Amino acid sequence: MATAVKTSTALTAPTVTEYAKLKRNKKAGESEIYVNAQSPSFKPCNETLYETFTDTVSRQPFANCLGTRFRNGNPDYSWITYFDLYRLSKRVGSGLSYLNCCPVVDQFEPQMRFLGVWSKNREEWVTLMQGCIMYSITVVPIYE
Repeated sequence: MATAVKTSTALTAPTVTEYAKLKRNKKAGESEIYVNAQSPSFKPCNETLYETFTDTVSRQPFANCLGTRFRNGNPDYSWITYFDLYRLSKRVGSGLSYLNCCPVVDQFEPQMRFLGVWSKNREEWVTLMQGCIMYSITVVPIYE
């Protein structure tokens, strides 16, 4: 017996307001900023990735942040907390700065520092990126 498939001829896309709420109207040269409508805990004062990350660390330092699953047949993840990621990232960023691995490029205003990274998506990549964010180093991902 054949089963009838109900088809719709008038598909409508959901509007942005169903999923997001306006956080800030656009400024000159910028677009509006929207946040998840289901996330009342998102603080509207966070303007940078650094502020957002450190705010999360201060609110829930021991919550699971990054999980890694090893290819040894075990399906469980090994987790590090937000505080662990903060501590490791701070060390990485501090080390990069201390060793002058990312010298200042003064042809830009403001002056900038860059770090090229060739890596697969993994815990170490996120740690390095957060460390660079903490020390105002621009990450330049290099893809295969």
